[in-house]
Amino acid sequence: MKKRIRWIQLITVLFIGINLLLVYLDDEGKIKRTSFVNDWGETFQADVVERLYTPGVLAASNEENIYFDKALGSFQEFLVNEGETISAGDPLYTYRVEHYYDSENRLLNEISTINEEIRAIEDAIQDMTLYQIPSGTPGNPASVNRSEEGLAVEIEIPQSDAEANLIKEQYLVEKEKELAQKNAELTSLENQLDTLQETGDTITVESPFAGIVKDISTNLSDPLITIEDTVLHAVGELTENERAQVEAGMAAEVQLNEVEGLAIGVLENVSETPRNVHIQGESIYPFSVVFEEQTEEGTAEETAEETAEETAEETVEETVEETNMEEWLPGYHTQIGITLDESLGATVLFDKAISNNSSVWRMNENGRLNHLSIETGIHMDDMVEIENGIALGDWIAQAPYNQFREGAAFVTPLQVNQLSRDSLALNNINWKRYLVTGILSR
Repeated sequence: MKKRIRWIQLITVLFIGINLLLVYLDDEGKIKRTSFVNDWGETFQADVVERLYTPGVLAASNEENIYFDKALGSFQEFLVNEGETISAGDPLYTYRVEHYYDSENRLLNEISTINEEIRAIEDAIQDMTLYQIPSGTPGNPASVNRSEEGLAVEIEIPQSDAEANLIKEQYLVEKEKELAQKNAELTSLENQLDTLQETGDTITVESPFAGIVKDISTNLSDPLITIEDTVLHAVGELTENERAQVEAGMAAEVQLNEVEGLAIGVLENVSETPRNVHIQGESIYPFSVVFEEQTEEGTAEETAEETAEETAEETVEETVEETNMEEWLPGYHTQIGITLDESLGATVLFDKAISNNSSVWRMNENGRLNHLSIETGIHMDDMVEIENGIALGDWIAQAPYNQFREGAAFVTPLQVNQLSRDSLALNNINWKRYLVTGILSR
């Protein structure tokens, strides 16, 4: 009996060994193999974005300084307090003049100069508004020549219509801001002249800027008053490697660290020179992000920035609700995500279905596995953009890789949790057809 059992064991071992040897030596694939696929994944469509994340902080987008020339007269009093929110035209301080006619002539001359500057800006706006962008020869952009403040200025218009319109709108936005500032200065000077002519010896200086009074110099040193803009922007720093990837005009997300909130913006300024230059130290490049929400509605600035921000807005607005920025304060720390690249409506696949050598196991039309090389693009979270190799809707085997063979049929585990009482019922009218189909397919 023992001898018989030993013979059975020996025959079994030989049988298994010979079969393993035949499979190992089957270089031509004559032996049919079956792959066990535990999990499948399907390529799908999604928006993927590659972002560079760096810390930042909120700050006032601009600061303006107000000065007092002691040679004009003797200072009287401040009419504002630190931390006070003011509008353009609000009184800031008063002083008593020493020589009435000299002060009056000075104000009249300044008013005349401002009027000339206003007329020049209005002419520039009119000329650019009427300017029709020509369709130039490829590689030869058009240009506009203007004379501003006695200097010849050449504005290069790119050959691309989109870029040309963007340059035109940005120029108009800058000139409109400059015109508004000059009009505020003119109003302030005219009011100073009126006050002087009424009192005979006192001038009230008004603010040409709107904002928050950040600092007041009680000892009358310059600057006398510092006013910071109520419009915020985010500022941050880039390393050498990061600076090489970033340029002005890129879209950005700004997420608050301690307070819930997110806003969409665009990189406005990216410094071309580092903050400090040291041979041993790392170079740091400052940058700033201007927020779309705080730009004025209906201005040309929205049109100018629309091209740079439109894609990022579409990507984010479906998943994140932007926050009311009125509650944001200078000094709030943030995380800034700069959009380096993006692909909308891309064919993507979860990274667990892609092997280390950038290849996948795809189920073909005949229900067999094919080993295919693919080209990948943007990686976002656990998703990978597929640029070439497989198509949208393809089914990809995900695990286990060591079971997969080229051209092999496959089996999958029984999903017991998907069975129901109805699916096992004998009165299912299709069970015979499914049984016969399964037998014939084998």
